[in-house]
Amino acid sequence: MIVCYVIDQEDDREGKVISEMTLEFVKTIDEDVGEEILSILPPKSLKRFQCVSKRWYALITTPRFVAKHLSNSMRNDLSTSVLMKRRVHKDTNSDKTQELFSFLHFRNDEDNDVDGVHDEHSFLSSIQEFHIPFSTGVKTRAESLIIIGHSNGIICLAQAASGEVIICNPAIHEYKLLPPSPHLPDSDWPCSPLFRFRDGLGFGHDPNFNEYKVINIGFPAPELSTPDGFNIYNPPKAAVYTLGTDSWREISTDSLETETTILWPEQFQMHFKDMCFWRGQEQHKELDVLDDDEEPFIREVIIMFDTGDELFHNIMLPDEFYYPNYFVPNLLVWKDSVALLGIQICQPSSYGIWVIDEFGGPNGGAWTKHITFELPVEPLIFWKSDEVLLNGPNDTDYRGLIFSYNLGTKKL
Repeated sequence: MIVCYVIDQEDDREGKVISEMTLEFVKTIDEDVGEEILSILPPKSLKRFQCVSKRWYALITTPRFVAKHLSNSMRNDLSTSVLMKRRVHKDTNSDKTQELFSFLHFRNDEDNDVDGVHDEHSFLSSIQEFHIPFSTGVKTRAESLIIIGHSNGIICLAQAASGEVIICNPAIHEYKLLPPSPHLPDSDWPCSPLFRFRDGLGFGHDPNFNEYKVINIGFPAPELSTPDGFNIYNPPKAAVYTLGTDSWREISTDSLETETTILWPEQFQMHFKDMCFWRGQEQHKELDVLDDDEEPFIREVIIMFDTGDELFHNIMLPDEFYYPNYFVPNLLVWKDSVALLGIQICQPSSYGIWVIDEFGGPNGGAWTKHITFELPVEPLIFWKSDEVLLNGPNDTDYRGLIFSYNLGTKKL
């Protein structure tokens, strides 16, 4: 399963009721009061109000109002949505399966107290299938689409075989098929693997210009066997797509190399606070092809891309990951900080979370271990500070079920 956390979405029934109740009322009030009301409406209802008058359309589409509405949406903790790619049976009489995108809509229960302590818990209120309309020009099914990332409710998907990239806003049913990226050197490989395309993509938001950007990183093939028996590896190349201009442009990747090494982004993780994050590797620029003991990769690192200044940065992992005692499933946002989730190698049900305290310093950043815990299965996603979504184990009666588990209260 592939999942990503998305800010509040409304379902169709709620949006229609809100829109009908407030439409006539908003027409009669002044603009300042109307703006306050509109700024707390769900996106789909807001889309309907754009058709009320030119005055409301002009207001709703201004950057200032968009920022205000987004801020209000981010503060809304009454509901949450998670986009999941899941495998389901086509019918009850067949073993054939298909992959679908679905939104899981959750409601927060704020009236649940345990021993006088407030215990906020979430319950699944509805499941809604998510489809890319054929009108976008994308002629593929969900099986071949992958989730690249999301930011502020905007989602980036990609089709690895064709190289198509789609940006969509599911709250208001808007979809954008991106123009082809400029030539990047993936195709220079004798046999270019599809994972190179997938892992070279990233998605984030530039707050300086209120723009959404897609980053595409290409990996040049090595210059094979120099006279002295070395393979020479060149640094990646990169291009950035900006939604507002609907165009790509190449950017500098000088910060992805040192005098003797290069940095390879390997798996895009997330976007948070103007930064895109990949798991990656530091690799020697020259590799002795005759030395079987020489490792091509030096160490695993975290590679970051600042969507504002469009520069790459990198930080080392906590020391425990280099000895190694842990290995890294993914990065996550935990209590409004960049965090690292690690699985203990000798005890696969034991997890730890490290939080980055600061960026900078000799190793790029300082990590502090905050919590250890045990889970019977690997978590799908941390979608609130202490709440985890779990997939039911395959070898149990709970296979295919989704559970929410609170690390603090230890309630399932």
